[in-house]
Amino acid sequence: MSAHAGRLEQAIGGSLILSSIDELNLEQQSAILRFLQEGQIERIGGSNPIRIDSRIITTASQPLTELIEAERFRSDVYYRLGGLEVRMPPLRERREDIPDLAEALLDSSALGAEHKTLGDAATRSLVNHSWPGNFRELQNRLRQGLLLCDRDEITPEDLGLANAGNDTGYTATSNLSLEEFRARAERQALSCSLALAHHNISAAARILKISRVSFYRLMEKYNRGHSGGHYRQGSPPKGDLP
Repeated sequence: MSAHAGRLEQAIGGSLILSSIDELNLEQQSAILRFLQEGQIERIGGSNPIRIDSRIITTASQPLTELIEAERFRSDVYYRLGGLEVRMPPLRERREDIPDLAEALLDSSALGAEHKTLGDAATRSLVNHSWPGNFRELQNRLRQGLLLCDRDEITPEDLGLANAGNDTGYTATSNLSLEEFRARAERQALSCSLALAHHNISAAARILKISRVSFYRLMEKYNRGHSGGHYRQGSPPKGDLP
């Protein structure tokens, strides 16, 4: 059986990014600690250690020092990482960046959908939102906007930000028919289930308690399809919600 280089080995001479390290459990942190201490790995089934010489970059959405105090993060892992620490303010503290971030996400392929633009009202709603979910919430709201919007320009209603005190996301003057309300509800259900399932079609269908075939039909009905997006059919990855 031929051996294949894993992610750590592929990073030799370069940089290795460990994303959301704050969400690793203590057992996973122990495995990371061994690698950080020894600077080497062994392939599964192998017997010869491989020296890993690479730059380690980690990201976290929570202060690691607070997690250490709560005994949810190992202090030895924290101090082994060492080096330069860069703190990025949350979105609510840099609202002036939100329009550019939103436009960059819409212009990229990261959201896996056809290009649409933000209307002025939608941009204002993004800037005025409190963003408890930070950047991932921005990504998810834009995905929702792309799915719900049936025009070229996204509105606050599409983003679910039309009225902070209205859980439905619709204003009293929406004047939508029952059919239009049902269509919006179905599109929002598709968007939310895909986000929860990390864009795994089978898992999203299970969340909605419908068949995968029915899920595909709904996607086609609302002009999303699955050819232009980043959708998967296997089991969803373990870890955090997007």
